[in-house]
Amino acid sequence: MPFFMNPLAFYAASALLVLAGIYLFRRRSRDVKVSTLMFWTQVKTPAEGGRKITMPQTPLILLIELLILSLFIAAAADPRAIIGEELMPLVVILDDSFSMTAGEEKSAHDKALTFLESEVLSSNYYRISLIRAGTRPEFIGRRDMRPAEARQLITNWRCQSPSANLDEAIKLASESFQKGTRILVLTDAQAASTLAENISWHGFGSSLPNLAITAANRYSLGKVDRCFVEFSNFSDEPADLQADIVDISRNLIIQKLNFKMSPDSVRRVRFSLPSINSVITAQIKNDPHVFDNQVWLMPVRKPKVRVALKNLTSRLDFLMKKTIDAAENAVLANANSDILFSQNPDQMADNFNSWNFYFNVGSQPVLARGVITVAKTHPVCDGLPQTRGAWAMNSKTEMPGFPLLSIGNHTLLSLFDTEAGRREFYMNFVADYSTIQQTSFWPVLFWNLFAWRQSLKPGPADFNFRSGMEVAVNAPEGEIVLTHPNGKKEQLPAWQGTCSFVPGETGLYQITAEQASWTVAVNLVSHQESNLTTRGQFTPPDNSQVDQLIKHSSDVRWWFIIPALLLLIFHQWLISRRRQQYVY
Repeated sequence: MPFFMNPLAFYAASALLVLAGIYLFRRRSRDVKVSTLMFWTQVKTPAEGGRKITMPQTPLILLIELLILSLFIAAAADPRAIIGEELMPLVVILDDSFSMTAGEEKSAHDKALTFLESEVLSSNYYRISLIRAGTRPEFIGRRDMRPAEARQLITNWRCQSPSANLDEAIKLASESFQKGTRILVLTDAQAASTLAENISWHGFGSSLPNLAITAANRYSLGKVDRCFVEFSNFSDEPADLQADIVDISRNLIIQKLNFKMSPDSVRRVRFSLPSINSVITAQIKNDPHVFDNQVWLMPVRKPKVRVALKNLTSRLDFLMKKTIDAAENAVLANANSDILFSQNPDQMADNFNSWNFYFNVGSQPVLARGVITVAKTHPVCDGLPQTRGAWAMNSKTEMPGFPLLSIGNHTLLSLFDTEAGRREFYMNFVADYSTIQQTSFWPVLFWNLFAWRQSLKPGPADFNFRSGMEVAVNAPEGEIVLTHPNGKKEQLPAWQGTCSFVPGETGLYQITAEQASWTVAVNLVSHQESNLTTRGQFTPPDNSQVDQLIKHSSDVRWWFIIPALLLLIFHQWLISRRRQQYVY
């Protein structure tokens, strides 16, 4: 379908009316008296003048002349068309942030869809590539799609990202396509002060007041959990906030909030939870923009590390029980242990995934002197304090593995990974003659050991996330199924004992394995997205589109000129064949 670069030429179509009028009024006739008709018996009455209007005798000539004139007028309008491989490339960047869903009657997302349908998808001269601009810009579908194919993929644009990195999206488009390719940005934000000539920025936002939850956190403190929720009023006017903080697990309202917030103000509400296993939600009740009105806070305490003690001396047994009681992240267990402490290297844990920790108690110990060398980059040695305690050891013992602690040429603690996949620790330590266990060095060392083992247990690394963050999961054996807040299920592929996913919406996600399941919460809590007062409309000039159309289109005036010339030849042929005695 051609488009015309000089539509003013169509004003010449008024000449068609003039031509029709000439044909109509020139065919009036009147009677003329003559002396005789004997020589004119076969001559019809000419229609060259008179007061009466008669029907044209040969309308085909008129139709041909009108068509010829129309074709020349269309050719004068400078018609152009996108032909074959000359389809115009267009990169459409879609703002995928939550704020696109805000609006009183129609959201910015709805307005952008309407514009996209009328200006892009309804045309047949574009090769369309879609980029979803979220926290991490990504392509939707393949590149250089026809409008019909792009229309089907637009349904994947749901605006569920905590932010829209439009600069990175523009950079991705510029690096992926030829220089000068037209880039169309659909967003709710104002355009930057300077834009390249090939970038067309359309803003569909509106400045709106908004009440939002902009921060939330939960952390353990002794035997209770502490929480806070931050409420913000993004408006030039004061607002009344009505919100509930609810314990979902016990179906109990912890607090009902009803207070007045001044313009552009922030207020934090803090509270304690006696039940460390409760699931908490906070929700604003009187705000129309629902995308930032609710947060969830899951329990943050991970299962403790199960520790078993076997064949230890009475002194070591007492010391390790005291160490485990002092650590909040470990507990004694007789079966299915995560770490086994023993003195016999042949003693193996009943659980294949358990770590083995062996004490090498020498019969002729010596007292080590000097500075303890620490492998600072290892998790077990993180934050170990300097100490002056005495460390008694067996000087004639060589321990396998990578040294974590050492004095001079003597290894005090080493880590060894067996071929079967077991992790083994060896400690050269005699408790009866050492004082290192009486310093802060000892509890920090074993707290690090238990914390490292805890971090590698199956399950997510944390339970409360911001939207857009990657959720990492230590993959247990078997199939891992992720259930989204909308009920959709998908299988998570594991690689080297871990799997991960980036949540596409807020809410509660459930991760299910064969023998365990975990729930994680994903919250928005973003000042940038909730502040709708900075949104606005922006419409760029159309010069960039016109230039791109001229660049990628072909001049098709010959589509109209050649048929017009052929009709003109046909017209002359009809005229030359007429008989003299008939009037045409």
